[in-house]
Amino acid sequence: MAPFHINDSVYGSIFYMLTGFHGFHVIIGTIFIAISCKRFNSNRITITRQYHFGFVAALWYWHFVDVV
Repeated sequence: MAPFHINDSVYGSIFYMLTGFHGFHVIIGTIFIAISCKRFNSNRITITRQYHFGFVAALWYWHFVDVV
């Protein structure tokens, strides 16, 4: 258990806010990658060598979340 809470100080508020934002972005990135995997595994081919921007955007987004 952390020795501080969200309403104890500015540090606690910023810590929990940043943790929540990071968690939210991880959830969005996971959904983004899951949709890309579904598109890869679907009967209808929606990702080709010429049309794969959605997958590349998911990778860019995930690397952004990882770095931040």
